[in-house]
Amino acid sequence: MEKESVSKVLPDPHKVYDFVGDLKNKYGVEFCKVTIELKAAQEENSTLKNELEQAIKKIDLSERQKFKKAKREIENLKKELQIVKSKREDLKGRLKITLSELDVKQAALNKMNTDSKILKDILCNKKFPFNKSSLNYDHGASTSKSKEVAKSTKD
Repeated sequence: MEKESVSKVLPDPHKVYDFVGDLKNKYGVEFCKVTIELKAAQEENSTLKNELEQAIKKIDLSERQKFKKAKREIENLKKELQIVKSKREDLKGRLKITLSELDVKQAALNKMNTDSKILKDILCNKKFPFNKSSLNYDHGASTSKSKEVAKSTKD
């Protein structure tokens, strides 16, 4: 009983093949065209997928290269910054030394100017430092022993 019910449900395999064959004959040319177009579309799709993957890889490589280049440049700039900072500190130290030397030279120049002014005043007044007559100094009344000895030896 079961064999009869199964055979009634399933169609005869020969009839199915005949039906497909009839369709192929009836729509054969169109079927071949559609099949060819489908294969061409699948190949194009595959090609486009490959091209897209390659383009993505190139972009990724390009971006990575740009990133690496930027990273190298940052490192180089950091090194250059350290060098510049070091030079700056060195120049600051040298500037302090130079300023202290300038202060010493300026003090010496000020002393020289003061001494020059005193000398100018003396020359303008025609007073000599060993001329103490304006101070009521009596050269002959000296009480210095060395001068007295010198006077007595002359006599």
